[in-house]
Amino acid sequence: MYTCIKCHKFASIGPGTCWKCGAKLIKKEPRTSVETDIVQEVVRQANSIGALQQQTVGRASVDNKQYKYITANVGELYPHPRDSGAWTVHDKDTDVHTFLPGYATGDRYTAILTMLIDQRLCLSIAYQEGNEREEKDAKLAYDTVLSALKLNDIDTRGRVCLLSHNGGLKAAREHLNSTDGRSKYTAIKGGGSPLLSTHDLSQHVYHISITTVIMALFWGEDYSKFNLLESKSRLVRHAVYSMLKESSKFELDALARRYIREKKITTGSVGLWVANRPRANAREAEAISNPIMFEQIKAAIEASGRSCFYIADGFQNIIDGKIENRHKFNPHNTPDIGKFWGTNDLFRERENQWFFIDRLMKHTNCSSLIGIRSGALEPIALLGHNVIYLEHDDMFTPERHGAWQGRIPYSRLVIRNRVGYYDNEATTARGGKPLGTNVIQTEVVRDRAKKQLLENFLQKRLVDNPEIYGDFWRNHHNRFPVPLAADNNPALQESIASVDEQISEGVLLPREIEILLAMIDKKSPAFRVL
Repeated sequence: MYTCIKCHKFASIGPGTCWKCGAKLIKKEPRTSVETDIVQEVVRQANSIGALQQQTVGRASVDNKQYKYITANVGELYPHPRDSGAWTVHDKDTDVHTFLPGYATGDRYTAILTMLIDQRLCLSIAYQEGNEREEKDAKLAYDTVLSALKLNDIDTRGRVCLLSHNGGLKAAREHLNSTDGRSKYTAIKGGGSPLLSTHDLSQHVYHISITTVIMALFWGEDYSKFNLLESKSRLVRHAVYSMLKESSKFELDALARRYIREKKITTGSVGLWVANRPRANAREAEAISNPIMFEQIKAAIEASGRSCFYIADGFQNIIDGKIENRHKFNPHNTPDIGKFWGTNDLFRERENQWFFIDRLMKHTNCSSLIGIRSGALEPIALLGHNVIYLEHDDMFTPERHGAWQGRIPYSRLVIRNRVGYYDNEATTARGGKPLGTNVIQTEVVRDRAKKQLLENFLQKRLVDNPEIYGDFWRNHHNRFPVPLAADNNPALQESIASVDEQISEGVLLPREIEILLAMIDKKSPAFRVL
């Protein structure tokens, strides 16, 4: 059956237009499960909450947010604050040196793409002395960068240097241009790093975010000029493709076609990039996909006559051998590619993943890829695809990514509510801390709290009624290791209510959804579709 995308009530046995209002008819799939009904109700409630919030803040507030860090209708360049002065006087013909902690995988690949485009960029890769994991990551980064440059016939002399550092790298990043800071580095491989010079401080070493500034300059001020966009993205695509073997390209292209066929991804679909993190710290949790928000997006896209497919992490994680599911009522009626990088050894290299996604989107004529701001999505935009990311108003370092706006098709939608999650004290949740103590507030935490509340309730019933439950308690009390608590347990109930409130507040407003749909249609930044 087909149903009107506007009326929703007038059906037909074939495609066409609605006899009442003339709107397009779309195929209406039969309801397959109770989960579908639950999700539809969740979306209805989320839209209602969003509508109420919009009445409070107004449409103008939503629109005004889209101009944040935008000057003269193009993305203004925001070098890191400590680099601004040096960048202002930097000679455009001289080398640009930047610092990369070896463990920063996402920044590693952003640096590679930038180095392939602008041969001024030089990279100093470092690891902490005595830290075997960091040393391994840094050496891998060094080899990967050199390989990428060589495969593109770029002279590698003086471009990449591997260093060890006597101390932690997070603190080191704040002292790249001081004599004391530079005195702690030792050369391991390569050369030419200013960090090895403790007396001559004339060569400034930039924060890794300078790669964003350089790439934005490469693209120019207006990517809406189609020929300019295509010519620039073609250069990036050529650079990435040159890093792959011909046999790998053939096999990856075949894999993309197979996924499209087996998952039944239709032409013109919109990709939804789901981000997830096991045991995320406070900053990582802000860049986790909220299932409610993504269900809102999916429903709006489908109501507009398009179809969707999921890709990337999905809403489940396996932690300590157990599945932690943040989206219990996912009806599984949307094509889902999931963590494709774990399905084939070919996906081990990041450039192979880029190639695969590029081919997948080309073969499906994918209109947009929507996700949360992520280094994993930047390369897809640099390859020329329309990528839209969500960023709540006070998300970390928004100015860095503001530089992309109006330059490459990596466009943000600045929204009122948080994209992901946060904990009450904005501290990390690593290390298995006990429930209720600096734990990221997600559906998993809420369900765990509910289970603990129930166990406390059962434990008290067993202890208070020995004549009924005595034998059971003596035999099974080890099942209830939590301390005895009152029935209502205010602390746990407060924790559950807190998580519920945060999750229910994490919704999109009607105007935000409206702008998002316009960004898909027009393939332009939010501030251009208003």
